[in-house]
Amino acid sequence: ALAVWFTDDGSYKTDSRGLLLNTNAFSFEDQQRLQEVLMQEFGLRTALHRLKQWWRIYMPARSSDRLIEVILPHLATCAQYKLALTPERLIPYGRDRRIRLPRFR
Repeated sequence: ALAVWFTDDGSYKTDSRGLLLNTNAFSFEDQQRLQEVLMQEFGLRTALHRLKQWWRIYMPARSSDRLIEVILPHLATCAQYKLALTPERLIPYGRDRRIRLPRFR
């Protein structure tokens, strides 16, 4: 379920190697509950980042690496581009893992 959620509402934050879950539609209190569940179930440390009047769940680089570890086996190949995986970033997950990112023209 987490892989599907990230595929739909997740994005890579290029300036920090962190990941975002665009949870803008949730109330602030619901997002706090989501943070608690992500920590308890997956060990993901998160923060709420403000975007105008909305909030989004942000995972810093350390937690984003953990999220990749959790969801990569369940993530469709066509959605792996959302993780901005590079060979250097894949090393902790095994050199034998073949990631084919889509080519855009």
